[in-house]
Amino acid sequence: LMYKMVTMVPPGEAVRAGVRVCRLLQKPGTFVVTWPRAYHAGFSHGVNCAESSNFATPDWLPWGRQSVEIFRTTRGARLPCFTHELLLTTLARKAATLSAHISSWVESELRSLVREEERLHAALRERGVAALVDAASGAPLDAGAVGEEGGEEGGGRGG
Repeated sequence: LMYKMVTMVPPGEAVRAGVRVCRLLQKPGTFVVTWPRAYHAGFSHGVNCAESSNFATPDWLPWGRQSVEIFRTTRGARLPCFTHELLLTTLARKAATLSAHISSWVESELRSLVREEERLHAALRERGVAALVDAASGAPLDAGAVGEEGGEEGGGRGG
């Protein structure tokens, strides 16, 4: 239930559970930044026009990976609102335009992603899956294809 968009936890319950609770009243023209792994909720006091925007600094990328893992392994969790893997691959495609600082974060996260994919592929093979195919093209995936493209010995880009 905690991973559903409609879950509201009364602040008193959170305080009794030892969670630090903050309260604010957002004024027109101000921003509220919510840090990773923070629960937040809000409601409107009358007529309003609201907009939200998600952004992340490079050091957020490991938090994103951790969030993906939590959503994937938590029974009943809703689907994430965006694909972390797509974010990483999009950044990798733009590596030539990124700073060395950002590229180093992206490279590290891509390497983690490749290792996890290789681990999952191996687990499928151990369970008897005879062949893996690319979902988009239907082309067979070789056992080492992921590592050859972007793994430790491959042509990965970075800072």
